[in-house]
Amino acid sequence: MCSNNICTQSQIACFSNNDCNDGEDHTIDTCINPATTYSYCTNQEFECLNNNECNDFNPYTIDTCINPGTLQSDCTYENVECLSDRDCDDTNSYTIDSCVNPGTAESYCVNEPIECLTDRDCNDGNRLTLDNCNENNECISVECTTNGDC
Repeated sequence: MCSNNICTQSQIACFSNNDCNDGEDHTIDTCINPATTYSYCTNQEFECLNNNECNDFNPYTIDTCINPGTLQSDCTYENVECLSDRDCDDTNSYTIDSCVNPGTAESYCVNEPIECLTDRDCNDGNRLTLDNCNENNECISVECTTNGDC
């Protein structure tokens, strides 16, 4: 570069992207106009390199790094409805509470009604039947054949 007939040697800032490495993992290091006196470095930050960097420490979200290591990288969080059957407890004794696809974005709760918990739940009001609640929580009525059966 010359001014008033005095010339000085201009510095070249970078020859390649490697010359612009700032030592930060979360930047894209770029040499603009490489190997010219107009060269300069840019160090553009991005959000994430992997899913672990998106961890929000909430067990009820699935944390994902989209486009890792690029300027378009972004953390996304999908809701998880349930991790276990316990999360689906509707406090109704007369339902079986289940978590389907636990721990996934497709998880959901099912509260399946049951017929009985005890034999008393099965009383059909007929004195000539023996009414029981079986292990599948279903009422079973057996007709009495003699007066002593019921």
